[in-house]
Amino acid sequence: MKNSFLLLVLNLTICSFVFSQGLQLATQEQLEGYEVWVDDKRGFTGELPSSFTMEEYCPPVMTQTGNSCVGWSIYAAMSTMYNVLGNHTNHYQKFALAFDPYFIYVSLRKGYEEDCDEPMYMKDAMEFLLDHGNKRWGLDPYYACKSKVDADKFNSTKWVAQPFAVNNIYIIESINDIKECVVDYQPVMTGVEYGESMGPLGAPGGTVGSDGLWRPNNNDKEVGGHAITVVGYDDYKFGGAFRIMNSWGADYGDDGFIWIKYSDFEIVANEAYAIYPKLFKADKEELTIETSYYTRIEFESGNIYEGTYVDGQMHGQGCYIYENGNVFFTSFDEGEYDGYGLYFDIEEWKMIDFKHDKGALTSREERGFGSASKSELDTYLEIFSIDINKETADLDFELPETEKAPKKATTFNFNKTNNYNIKKTEIKESTTTDCPDCYGTLVTTYETEYCVGERCKNRTLYKCNYDSTHAYWIYHD
Repeated sequence: MKNSFLLLVLNLTICSFVFSQGLQLATQEQLEGYEVWVDDKRGFTGELPSSFTMEEYCPPVMTQTGNSCVGWSIYAAMSTMYNVLGNHTNHYQKFALAFDPYFIYVSLRKGYEEDCDEPMYMKDAMEFLLDHGNKRWGLDPYYACKSKVDADKFNSTKWVAQPFAVNNIYIIESINDIKECVVDYQPVMTGVEYGESMGPLGAPGGTVGSDGLWRPNNNDKEVGGHAITVVGYDDYKFGGAFRIMNSWGADYGDDGFIWIKYSDFEIVANEAYAIYPKLFKADKEELTIETSYYTRIEFESGNIYEGTYVDGQMHGQGCYIYENGNVFFTSFDEGEYDGYGLYFDIEEWKMIDFKHDKGALTSREERGFGSASKSELDTYLEIFSIDINKETADLDFELPETEKAPKKATTFNFNKTNNYNIKKTEIKESTTTDCPDCYGTLVTTYETEYCVGERCKNRTLYKCNYDSTHAYWIYHD
């Protein structure tokens, strides 16, 4: 195997790349320091089935722009994992709920090219995911190759990206380990060294036909590195092969997917990663998302809210996944729709543009797809190249009213500590919660009452047991 076949498990998927070099292949030296994954870490038991696939949960196969394959492998992996846990299999709903393929790419690139010409290391993207996570594409701001990321834009994104940061990076060293990840609904992002043979039949040297099999050969003219995503395997297909989701469009291979024989995989694979976002719990029966400011709430109506949540109400950005399958990405202000939003009608394959001002729908003249922020959305939709009917909502279009959280919902508002001269009560029996700034644990220290005018709340000071400068007030009624 070239550079010894290394699969880094950050717990996610593996996705393929287009006909231009976009992945800078890592050396063994660069991959040293990562912990080696062993199967007892996963707790896998039992015999592996002869075949397994996550394909029904994969987001739509799209066509990458330029050298952005690493971002698209993350799109494939994170979206598939989320869909497994949420049991999302509708093609259009999977499109609506997908993770962003460009946020990480444009945040990490060193220069600025409108066509995403700069190649990228997968390991850099993995470490970005450790620190910052990734956002859903449907939440503003919208990113594309031409996007410039300044501090304000990055900070506005982190509130909906950080909750999907990952826990750790591991190296996987065998074909069998990849199969175990797949059976555990763990897509594996892989960097391959590829040549012209990876192209479609009819292209110079191309070998991939409608059966999806990539046939590397000794006469291959080397092209470069490419990021792909392993989403399945079959021990009897072509003598044993992995099912790969690529990012060269649905007309490539077998509806955008290809097969790589195990024997070829060991030759072409240079590095592979699987990522496990902190909020994707191991229990496949239920998707649980809960941080200090970001939550997933299932209401008695069957509707689901997922997004930022402050003082017991929706505040900031988030999305509604309605009981009928429709999806609405928007902003909220103290529980009311407020700001720009995108509504996805699953049955009609329609995307409707909204803008609210404190719960009231604004006039059509103030909306539409022509504003500066939405010009990037138009570019983004062209990149996604999915068949969508775009509309601007009429004033008589009625959205379901926002709902109050059920009593069982527990959410907190973290604020950095301030020096207030307030009487405090020491807490003898401490409770704990995860620190949002590092891998430590926040431990309660004391409780106070905090008042603004006549409005008072209790608050508890939490300090991190790993870094005491990480301190937060948690407010509660």
